[in-house]
Amino acid sequence: MQDALATFGRGARKAIDDTIALNDADTADLFTEISRGVDKFLWMVDAHIQETPAMRSVSRNDPLRTASRHRPQASVPVAWSD
Repeated sequence: MQDALATFGRGARKAIDDTIALNDADTADLFTEISRGVDKFLWMVDAHIQETPAMRSVSRNDPLRTASRHRPQASVPVAWSD
């Protein structure tokens, strides 16, 4: 997901440059807002994925987390649709 968001963000920033070159400030402003939203979402995804040292120490001592690691996980197929 991170790679897809980063790629989309790069495309939005390129679109900003392209529309500025065409002297289309309104469209450049729209792409600026899109890129800001994508960058914010990417930041939130990154923050969610990162594990801090404090989280690691809690997770090692939490009996519920330890038990859940040894429980087999069910495999559920995911269907993506547009």
